[in-house]
Amino acid sequence: MINDEHLRSIREGTLIGIVSSLLLGIPLIIFSILGLPLFEAIFLLIYLIINIFVGVKFYQGFNGIDRLGKIGGIIFMIPFVELIGTILLAIAFFRLGSKYDSVNLKLGSIVLIFLPFLGFILIFFGLNKVNLLTFSQPPLQSTPQYIPVYQVGVGKINGNIVTFQLYVGTPVGISSIVVEGTNIYSTSIQPSFLQQGVNTIVVTLSDIPQAIQNRRLLVYLSNGTTIFVVI
Repeated sequence: MINDEHLRSIREGTLIGIVSSLLLGIPLIIFSILGLPLFEAIFLLIYLIINIFVGVKFYQGFNGIDRLGKIGGIIFMIPFVELIGTILLAIAFFRLGSKYDSVNLKLGSIVLIFLPFLGFILIFFGLNKVNLLTFSQPPLQSTPQYIPVYQVGVGKINGNIVTFQLYVGTPVGISSIVVEGTNIYSTSIQPSFLQQGVNTIVVTLSDIPQAIQNRRLLVYLSNGTTIFVVI
């Protein structure tokens, strides 16, 4: 089962992969055309070093999730056979996309083999859906415990930072927060555990929401209940 640590490593590997594919592309082509073998060799060395970081991140991310992805991360670090590692990683990403019904992940896994830069970008955006489905759902409980929780006043938003107040009758945690009707979710919640009384919560969202005034925040509590917050 994928967890936050696995997903973070895979996302970091994808971002670094975007950088490495850029180094292999435009700069190497330019230096090759201009006949600058020294600069070409330097960029190739940098590319190989970056690939080691990419492989390590994918190895850590797929460890315990997908064996092919784990092996692909190892092979990706080896010069001249990294294409084999890329193919194994593509299969692992396609499986992940099928599991979470992500078109971007499945399409990105195919494109990755032929156009790594574009493939990594599609995979990165596809991972956002995996994050939303995995960590933005309230925990399932057969008998949720009722805790009096309600909003105090109206919340405020500044960019992707939202501030609002909640009153709670009994201490309870916040599992996650999602902007209603969007794929925008919380990346940081301070505090994530509410004490009895009025609490001021500051939330960092994954993106700047559009027309936030016409939407609500869905605040998922650790006891399985959901609170709607007006901004």
